[in-house]
Amino acid sequence: MLVCERTKDIYDLIVIGGGPAGMGAAIRAKGNGVKDILILERQSDLGGILPQCIHNGFGSVLFGADMPGSMYAEKFIEQISGYGYSDIDGHHGGGS
Repeated sequence: MLVCERTKDIYDLIVIGGGPAGMGAAIRAKGNGVKDILILERQSDLGGILPQCIHNGFGSVLFGADMPGSMYAEKFIEQISGYGYSDIDGHHGGGS
C-alpha cells in the first residue's frame, strides 16, 4: 500500500513516467491483478514520445505494424484508458 502525500489517496502501485514503458508497466500490473494504480507523468498528457519521432521498430512486435512514435504512444493510451486511471491532480480518465 502506498499513500500519495499530496492527495492522501492509497494506491497499490505508483508508476513514474507516462510514456510507453510506464503505461506498459501499468497495463501489465492491471492484468496481473493490481487494482489501484497511479501514473505520475510530468507532462500534461500521457504519451512520453515526441510527436515527430519516427522509428521503424515502434509497434512492430506489440501491435504488428511499424508506426510513428506518436501513434505508438496513442495505442498505449487507448489501452490504459479502458482501465480507468487518475493523475496526481485528481483528473480521471477511462473506465473502471
